[in-house]
Amino acid sequence: MRVRLVDKDRNSPADLDRIWVRDQFGNVVRLPEVIKKEIKPSLFAITRYNRERSISVFGNPAPGKSQGEGLKAVQAMAADILPEGYHIVMSGNAQLFRESFVNMILVMIMGIFVAYMILATQYNSFIHPVTVLMALPFSMTGAFLALAVTHRSLTSTA
Repeated sequence: MRVRLVDKDRNSPADLDRIWVRDQFGNVVRLPEVIKKEIKPSLFAITRYNRERSISVFGNPAPGKSQGEGLKAVQAMAADILPEGYHIVMSGNAQLFRESFVNMILVMIMGIFVAYMILATQYNSFIHPVTVLMALPFSMTGAFLALAVTHRSLTSTA
């Protein structure tokens, strides 16, 4: 329940002492008897992102963890914790990470096309480059297998 007093009755924290409410037994009591009042500093300004109120949270991946794992964990926590109507917006490095992953697929397709064109001009054939490029899935499988055997990720530095 949200109650707001008129302007003249809400000028100072002492105004709360004059409010009467019902307790769980139905008795009328003063508000200070059922609440704990604390005076704390508040924000001087409300931060907005795309015309919505926002709170910025910054962090770095834990040692031995990748940025992708961290982003997945944050999204899972946000799905569990945030109430309806709230959402997370990735920005900064997280946004660049997501965009670069999408762009990486496009670059991969363009790279295969360019490799095909170069091989086609070298072999003067449209079929022979296809046989050479058939080795590409096997090389990717081998690379991912090597990463799995050594317990590394593409982003690990050590």
